[in-house]
Amino acid sequence: MKKEYEDLSDFDFGFSFIDDEIEEERETKKKLETEFTVSQETINDLNHRLHSLYGAIEPFLDNLCKNSEKSTIYWPDRVDKIQAYKKKLQQIVEGN
Repeated sequence: MKKEYEDLSDFDFGFSFIDDEIEEERETKKKLETEFTVSQETINDLNHRLHSLYGAIEPFLDNLCKNSEKSTIYWPDRVDKIQAYKKKLQQIVEGN
């Protein structure tokens, strides 16, 4: 006895092509990679500025610690020097 098989030439396998979605995913991935790169550059810049600030402040504090046995600090023209120092710190903070 011979079995009859049904014609499967128009059978729907349940899949479709998604070239458009893949392209959208590629664009999204590229956008995210760009944002990541920009974020990494920002982090590196801020890290550099932080270390620069520390490097600018540390010598000042070290100098204040010198001759700690003396109770008076002689600091001529201190207003001008402090203003110049504040300007330098501000430039570091702003990334200039």
